[in-house]
Amino acid sequence: MHIFLYGLSGTGKSTVGKLLAESLNKPFLDLDAQIELDAQPIVQIMAEQGETAFRNLESSALQKAISGEDKVVSLGGGALLREENRLLAESSGKVVLLEADLPTLIARLSQDHYERPLLAGDLQTKLEALLDDRKAHYDS
Repeated sequence: MHIFLYGLSGTGKSTVGKLLAESLNKPFLDLDAQIELDAQPIVQIMAEQGETAFRNLESSALQKAISGEDKVVSLGGGALLREENRLLAESSGKVVLLEADLPTLIARLSQDHYERPLLAGDLQTKLEALLDDRKAHYDS
């Protein structure tokens, strides 16, 4: 059975995912990293083609991720916003939501040099808006 780690940027999906995969002796897959290997940097996809194009690539990457042996998969923070992705993940394994409070997210993401297009600009304002927009989704 696959284990899908889900949550907002900065909640620790990649860090926890690697540790969990090692502990369970399963492969680890970071879906965003895989998209960048298969296509191009996410920041470039978002700038040149938009969020819909990125979400299409994300859906394809998720479909590929569930093939083969069971693994621990770190999903992007919006990967399951599409109902078909959510159903696919839930029918292929267990989805675990990781959460962190706003000060923790800001501290972690402020130290991270990875460009996150949805968080460009004032980090606190962008995080608060994303948390607000996705609260009902994450709570479900």
